[in-house]
Amino acid sequence: MDPRRHLLRNAWITLLASLAFAAVLALPGRAGAATPLTFVPSGPTQTASWYSAVPAAGVFSDDYTFTVGSTSQITLQDVGTWFGGFSSLNAQVFNSTPTLMVTAPWLTNSTPTSLVAGNYTLNVSGTALYAGGYSGSVTLSTATAPIPEPETYAMMLAGLGLMGYVARRRKQGRALA
Repeated sequence: MDPRRHLLRNAWITLLASLAFAAVLALPGRAGAATPLTFVPSGPTQTASWYSAVPAAGVFSDDYTFTVGSTSQITLQDVGTWFGGFSSLNAQVFNSTPTLMVTAPWLTNSTPTSLVAGNYTLNVSGTALYAGGYSGSVTLSTATAPIPEPETYAMMLAGLGLMGYVARRRKQGRALA
């Protein structure tokens, strides 16, 4: 075979392989766009769960997005694996700056942390020893103002009435003197 023809054939093969590789990288997959979390309301709290399969050994990083409507307390819970082997697993929440807001290492819960209204990203990353899966949940608790008991209103009105009575007695005492 002519060396120039062989060189040209190898160039075409390299070009086609590069285009195929670029097309595979462009497909949505583990390194694609962030997955939105869907919260399920339950009274003053909302909970969303995340889970993902890790198809092979190696380092991975997955992003989940969510929006906080009003100031809330966030807790990351049950960060762990449901099958497979991992040498590390970490969940972190970043705001849009991106500033680290809360973190929860493997098999632990985070301490409740206050978040203001805005958009946030939950990043779950780690190292898989072989194929497996991980999961966890996010709980948002909105701060609700306490509602006074009826007895509180009764005590307040009794106190105001007593102060009015004392003020009236003082005014009558000055008029007599």
